[in-house]
Amino acid sequence: MDFKGKNILILGGTGLVGRVIAEKALALKASSVAIVGLYEYEVTETLDLLARGKARKENIDGVPCWRKGRLTGFWGNMFVRTALKDKSRAELLGDENARRTLIEDTYLQLNDEILQASYLYWLFNQTKPHIVYDSVNTATALAYQNIYDAALDLYGEIKSGKDVKEEAEKFLLTAYTPQLVRHMEILRRAMKDAGTELYLKIGTTGTGGMGWDIPYTHSEDRPSRVLLSKTAMAGAQSLLFLIMSRAQDAPAIKELKPAAAIAWQGIDAGEITRGGKPIPICDSTEPVPVSGKASIGQVLESAKSAETGKTLRSVYIDTGENGFFSLGEFVTLSALDQMEFITPEEIADYAIYESLCQNTGKDVIDALEGAVMGPTYRGGLLRDTAIARLLALEQKNNDFPSVAFEILGPPRLTKLLYEAHILKEIYGDMRKVVAAKPDEISEAMSGFIMKEDKVRQACLSVGIPILMPDGNLLAGKHTVIPLPRERSMPPTPDNIDRWAHAGWVDTRKKNAEAWQARFAAIIANAKARSRKLKLGLAGSSREDRRFINPKTLGVDYTINPGEIVAWVFINEEKGRRTRR
Repeated sequence: MDFKGKNILILGGTGLVGRVIAEKALALKASSVAIVGLYEYEVTETLDLLARGKARKENIDGVPCWRKGRLTGFWGNMFVRTALKDKSRAELLGDENARRTLIEDTYLQLNDEILQASYLYWLFNQTKPHIVYDSVNTATALAYQNIYDAALDLYGEIKSGKDVKEEAEKFLLTAYTPQLVRHMEILRRAMKDAGTELYLKIGTTGTGGMGWDIPYTHSEDRPSRVLLSKTAMAGAQSLLFLIMSRAQDAPAIKELKPAAAIAWQGIDAGEITRGGKPIPICDSTEPVPVSGKASIGQVLESAKSAETGKTLRSVYIDTGENGFFSLGEFVTLSALDQMEFITPEEIADYAIYESLCQNTGKDVIDALEGAVMGPTYRGGLLRDTAIARLLALEQKNNDFPSVAFEILGPPRLTKLLYEAHILKEIYGDMRKVVAAKPDEISEAMSGFIMKEDKVRQACLSVGIPILMPDGNLLAGKHTVIPLPRERSMPPTPDNIDRWAHAGWVDTRKKNAEAWQARFAAIIANAKARSRKLKLGLAGSSREDRRFINPKTLGVDYTINPGEIVAWVFINEEKGRRTRR
């Protein structure tokens, strides 16, 4: 991929790897490079490093940014709304309105309001990136919210009989998986709407390449549950990238996963900062007794210490996102058989190589594609055997028809299979459905349902209601649609249409018209493939044989519910399998 004329977005662009990627993208003549950091000072420092001249501060839709030549710098928390991006986590959790907003943004179905409010989506919408590099340590951002402490805090208040509303809300906002899934949902929509061509993640193993008993933890037990959660999130995100890459409309998705410490950004002597703040020097020269106190907390509170007014200054190595390390810490960390380290320049080189379609062998998504086991020739052969056996048994069986049990899911699958089965029993041939009048199809479907007790009873018993032509509803004791949280919603025309689409057998005229259009599209496509096969491609593998008679190479007009619904999922739901 040529960088000329391309817009580049670097999430985490103020970090070690992000800065080097930005430098290389500029050298490759990218049209524009937008970097995103957490804090404004990181952005201005990065712009000063990458380009000469004076930066100018601008506002885009009320959001401040810095510009310098082809560079634009944004800052803030990309996991929340634009309006909340500059608030700390403590501020967000301490504000009831902010907590409620974050809970709804995380747990409600993704909708346009949540999407448009997202800072991540806003960044994509403003920069329209062709190539995205994401070096944000997503796994760390999620795991170090520490769900374990949040759970114990909540449990402690429950045991003490206190009002747990606030702690319960905070606990909801430490659940990793819902936050990761929502982040990935927004990321996918943002890339699709922005026209992104390539997304490359700089991921993590969570342990710097070390094993289960990694000794480098933040005062946690070993093995560290928080650190293991970080690895779990890193792995979960990799598999989400895998299935994202298999979507029909996905950009190229790649991930590099360094398995060592990343170093370094600079070596110097000066003030040591932790979390962006200097460490004040304190001193204590009067020991206090440890025994005789009720708790170690009382001992620590009684310790006599005083700040000197100075701050900690020493020799350090700047490792970027991981902060300043002392000489001793760096020697330990980078020692043979410890984390060791990889330089940000090497990672950036691999990222650029992959962007230029030069395979490095380091793409995790490509490695997963090569490692997973897909469908097999043997499976394909045995499928025909299994289907033949099922059909033979169904002909002998006087029980309920084998249409759908609502075990595989989703309810839409069950609904479509029952509708296709009903049309098969009434018409048998797709051409007859296309030729009929919609009103006739609607009446025929409802009449069949009222006449055929077993079909009706099976459908209702597995949880699928039946919507009649007059708008009345047949429903069993158990229904899967609407969802439990929707049961209090009014049956407005829009809601009825939505529920019917999701999981009700729909015998109304409008659905009959939908089936006619569906069958017409299937027939047209099959006819086109049939013509090609008859014109000399009979022995070719170029065209698949779905809805084609294998003996005559003509169109097979038989209504086969399973194949029909598979076609719907592939063509209407855009759910085609893209890898084998």
